[in-house]
Amino acid sequence: CLHLGSSSAVDSSCGVDLALQELSKMNSTALTQAFPFEAGAVWQVGKIRILIREHFPALFRSMCRKANVQNMGVDDAIGGHALLRGTPGTGKTYFMLVMFIQFLKMMRAASTVREEAFTGAVTSIRIKWDQLNGGTGILFDASEDHSSQYTKVHRVHLYDAGTTMVKLPGAQGDGFFLATASADRRHYAAWDSKAFVAKQYSVLWSPSELLR
Repeated sequence: CLHLGSSSAVDSSCGVDLALQELSKMNSTALTQAFPFEAGAVWQVGKIRILIREHFPALFRSMCRKANVQNMGVDDAIGGHALLRGTPGTGKTYFMLVMFIQFLKMMRAASTVREEAFTGAVTSIRIKWDQLNGGTGILFDASEDHSSQYTKVHRVHLYDAGTTMVKLPGAQGDGFFLATASADRRHYAAWDSKAFVAKQYSVLWSPSELLR
């Protein structure tokens, strides 16, 4: 039920909803050992096999920079929005699962950790993904403080548009938002503003990757 980068790879019919719940129970050490974030590594998430493509680490760092993730945890932090677009089959939704696991590592890390594209200031993750939970939101929360101000600077929002969630939620407002969408403008219309949304474009699979 898996597979390398089709838009159905992250599909609740593959049990990804259960896999996410199991992932959320793992501690920092277990996550780091099971999911080394380096090109060529292969992750097994439930029934889903994930190949970490050559450009994934750099793409993740770029998405984090554009969403201003490095600013998280500071009371007057300015958030940001990063959007990954591309044609079906280029692995956008697949990459979204990789981003979730990376942010889950941050949520489990010590609050003092600060590295490039990695911060222990993340205490909650809200996801709204196509074909997962009917496109409605799921919250993973380890926060001790649930005030709106604390949440604003400690929560990451991950969105994926497609069949069951046709439009990305509006990108207005403070916070740290990262999203994926197809090249169909209906999916990302609410984010189509050069004023506050930084865009990235997904990369086609190479023959060697497809043979892995």
